[in-house]
Amino acid sequence: MQFNYFSIPVIAASLLMFTVGFMVKPYRSNPGLKYFALLMFAGAGYSLFYALEISSQEEFLMMTFYRLQYLVIPFIPAFFLIFAAGYTRKAELTSPVLLIIVLLVPVLTVLFATTFNLHAIFITEGHIDTTGPFPVFVFRPGPWYWVYQIYTAFSILSGIILFFRMYISSPPAFQKQLGIILAGSVIPFVIYLFYLAGVFPQGLDANPFSFAITGVIIFAGISRFKLFSLAPLARNMLFDSIPDGVIVLDRYFRLADMNRSAAGIFKIDLNELGRPSGEVFMEWPEIMANMTGSEKVRSFEISRITLNRALFLDCAFSPLFDEAMTEQGQLLIVRDVTGQRKAESDKHESEEKFRIIFENAPVGLMYFDRDGIVELCNNHFLMILGSDEEKVIGLDMRQVPDDRIQEALDKTLGGHRVIIAGEYTTQTGNRTVYVKAVFKPLFSGKKEVEGGLCIVEDISARKAAEEKIKTANEKLRQINSEKDRFFSILAHDLRSPFTAFLGYTELLEGSLDTIPVESVKTIASSMKESANNLYGLLENLLQWSGMQQGLVYFNPGEISVVERVLYCTEPLLVNANNKIIDVNYEIAPHLRIFADLKMFDTIIRNLFTNALKFTPKHGSIFISARNSANDHVDICFRDTGIGMSPEMVHNLFKLDVKTSRTGTDGELSTGLGLILVRELIEIHGGRIWVESVAGQGSSFFVRFRKSRPTGNTS
Repeated sequence: MQFNYFSIPVIAASLLMFTVGFMVKPYRSNPGLKYFALLMFAGAGYSLFYALEISSQEEFLMMTFYRLQYLVIPFIPAFFLIFAAGYTRKAELTSPVLLIIVLLVPVLTVLFATTFNLHAIFITEGHIDTTGPFPVFVFRPGPWYWVYQIYTAFSILSGIILFFRMYISSPPAFQKQLGIILAGSVIPFVIYLFYLAGVFPQGLDANPFSFAITGVIIFAGISRFKLFSLAPLARNMLFDSIPDGVIVLDRYFRLADMNRSAAGIFKIDLNELGRPSGEVFMEWPEIMANMTGSEKVRSFEISRITLNRALFLDCAFSPLFDEAMTEQGQLLIVRDVTGQRKAESDKHESEEKFRIIFENAPVGLMYFDRDGIVELCNNHFLMILGSDEEKVIGLDMRQVPDDRIQEALDKTLGGHRVIIAGEYTTQTGNRTVYVKAVFKPLFSGKKEVEGGLCIVEDISARKAAEEKIKTANEKLRQINSEKDRFFSILAHDLRSPFTAFLGYTELLEGSLDTIPVESVKTIASSMKESANNLYGLLENLLQWSGMQQGLVYFNPGEISVVERVLYCTEPLLVNANNKIIDVNYEIAPHLRIFADLKMFDTIIRNLFTNALKFTPKHGSIFISARNSANDHVDICFRDTGIGMSPEMVHNLFKLDVKTSRTGTDGELSTGLGLILVRELIEIHGGRIWVESVAGQGSSFFVRFRKSRPTGNTS
């Protein structure tokens, strides 16, 4: 290997590019400059390996350095394009996907170029030419070689266009810096085109020199013009990107610069740069009044309200100083707050409407935050609770001792609508009301639950009305049932005894002369029994009907229990004797109760008749009376009859359910007697209950007051 005269400047160009790459290091945080440094290093490597290639005499060394060149050459156009895109702020290729797209062709070129001896993709054939001043590698390009050249031309030309567009859109103060970059980009591109056109002698590659020239220009820009300062970028980013208007006035109050936002706000043409501010802002006296002043920062407002336009501006003047802290001009920042003021006005109007609706709503309204703390409520809500605002606002709903509230709160803060209804005792007002409460979640703009609204309605009056309607309906149903039962008794149970009674009379009328005396006695006995049954039934019907119409008067007094029980049961002992039923009494002589005499007799007769009716022959009935708790007397009729099932006991005192059945000796039954007994007992303020087992007999208990109760009893 020996150096030739042409390799010396190439090596010098390489060293210069290495130097520029390291000089850029302090500015690498600026957009795109990291890739400019990589561009310089790649160009330096390219130049170094090219210098070594043309200094080699052996074919093996020449091919080795040729391959080493192509480890860095393919990345030069890619780094230039990424640098241009970042510096001009058109795009920062930091996304892995974008970097892969840009670097795909360079990576494939490295692969094809370094392995060209294995295929004809990049180079179809090549040889060492020694006819020139120094040996060079001469080759015939393959298809991928032209793909790479097209990619290179496209990348460099795209970067130049980006810089040119930035150059023409920048003010004169920044065009000098951008012109340096543009010149440094165009020179190597022109030399590259000359190289492709074959202008240079065979084997001579001038591209390293072009990159060296670029390095010199960039180096001059760094030392002379501070090429990589933020001034051009700030102009693009701050002036043309931010929504606020920015206006720069020089020390003579001339319009030095402004961004598009300021031009739009004040309706100023960008061509008016350089004109005196008095002419530019003639229609804006507020700006002229605040242009000079002792304060460093002068803030003021501008408002314009016309039929066609409303404009509100927040403005601020501040001085601009150079490095020697000499004031060189004024900076005016203008913020258009028209939309904000309108939004505030609309919000205030909306809040006022909401407040009016909220306060005058006919239902209780309460707002709570996401922690369950009550923040707002209206007067109707306080009225329902029976409380005051000081006790409700700030209340932690999680501390309310009502499981329904806790469950509703959890579901609402979970994003669900909840309805609860029923009786509720307020914590702050100690009042019990029937309410219907609807809990609705409130969502933020991010669809997150930020609280909830509780809509409460006092339904106490409605509940009372419903209960009245329910009671009236139940009473009406009962009346209808009693009417149906009453007519059933008249149609069937009352008709059957009359039918038998009429049959006996017809028999006697037609055959009295021929019927034996014994048969007449039997018929007369049966007629008497039918008459007694009819009389008892009619008496019960008349007494029950009178009670329904309010014609039966309650006239209580002190009664001897043993006397009235014996008086009522003695006439019926004949029936007991006929069925051979043993009747026993266990009643203390001194027991006295406070009761209506006629009603008491009706109760005793019906209970005794009922026991006789359902006790078979050779059975027994036990009548007892004893003192009970709370100054009462309990009278019991216990029999050894056929008993009743639990279902029959449950329906025994219901007029709308038929529970009547035939006695053990065929006696008729309507079930009306026990209904009458229950109502008479209730008039006395007493109680009746039954204990019975089917096939084992029944026990009927009635309870009366032992002495006159306090207060009015009539």
